[in-house]
Amino acid sequence: MTSGKTERFGLGPYVLADGKFFILHDDGTLSVVKASSSDFQLLGRTRILDGQDAWGPMAITGGYLLIRDIRHLVCIDIREKGGNL
Repeated sequence: MTSGKTERFGLGPYVLADGKFFILHDDGTLSVVKASSSDFQLLGRTRILDGQDAWGPMAITGGYLLIRDIRHLVCIDIREKGGNL
């Protein structure tokens, strides 16, 4: 999969769940993307963390996404509520 020239995610982690990629940018911005071999669709994007070393592994459990940087651990409810961040 490639995000093309307009979208770059750096070294941040990602996880695939429910047909969507949850991608954490180096700056602490979370993007939700629906991707296939022929299409890239950004479903939502929001700044979650300050971005200080925001590259740690992410985890999903029970409809919650756990992400962290060097200073914070954040738990986000990602259960379907309209689909976007």
